[in-house]
Amino acid sequence: LTYISQTFAALALGPHGAVSLRDSMLTTIARYPDTLVTGESAIGSREASRELQDMVARAQGAGTFLTSSAIDGVPRTASYRRVADYPLYVVVGLAVEDYLEDWWAELARTTVLLTVFLGLSIWAARWMLRSWRDEERALERASQATARLEAVLGSAPIGLAIVDQDRRIQEANAALAAIFGVASAGLHGATTQALYASEEEFLALGARAYPTVRSGRTYSETISMCRRDGSRFWCKLNGRQVDPKRPELGNVWIFEDITEQITTTQALRDSEERFRVLVDGVRDYAILRLDSDGVVRTWNQGA
Repeated sequence: LTYISQTFAALALGPHGAVSLRDSMLTTIARYPDTLVTGESAIGSREASRELQDMVARAQGAGTFLTSSAIDGVPRTASYRRVADYPLYVVVGLAVEDYLEDWWAELARTTVLLTVFLGLSIWAARWMLRSWRDEERALERASQATARLEAVLGSAPIGLAIVDQDRRIQEANAALAAIFGVASAGLHGATTQALYASEEEFLALGARAYPTVRSGRTYSETISMCRRDGSRFWCKLNGRQVDPKRPELGNVWIFEDITEQITTTQALRDSEERFRVLVDGVRDYAILRLDSDGVVRTWNQGA
């Protein structure tokens, strides 16, 4: 149990995240953090959310749900998985307040949680191998975890791609294919040049972005990109290494079509400019703009 607790404590789940190991009765065997809101140890507690109880009661081997923890009351998005054929469940939860803190919350919900989930699957496989020397079954569990990762990747609401160090697409979700108007099958194994209107744009973006990405930082930029049918759109790009300590794992890139947002913003600016010109052209009347305290902030030439 000490080894399990140390492993849990080393996971990057955010300030309010939690991970626990429970038996078939949902009794807590190990947990991080291991205290209740009262300050008492959570080990041995049978407190469990209604969502988790219902899923386990329906004999579901794995699942994801949103709930407030029965142990500490923190709202979390949680995923659980039964460990092979053993009466054990691993439950991983990311706190809502953590993954909504900034724009990377979307990635945290779709990749960080899944990366932790995959890491726990590999850890569970190794743990079972040391306990029962059953390497074949352990590898099968890891394969199942990878299949779940690919399934969730495909359902993400934004374009997401895993790209290797040669800028070849290793994984791409359906949303990315829809944004660029291409077939999903045509993206796998292709270079990201397929997402650009020309080789010049592809090379220019690489020259700007990859020095930042390779240094372990996040690169962000909004650029005009081209769909397969030739139509242009505004795309917000965010890229970073999957793990800065292991660059061979490649980079994760997020593509978000923000054309409507930019068009709306520009239309508002144009409207404000037309109104300003109209007001400034009035010379026979004074037009003043006051704030909520009655202080004059702007005025026209007639004032």
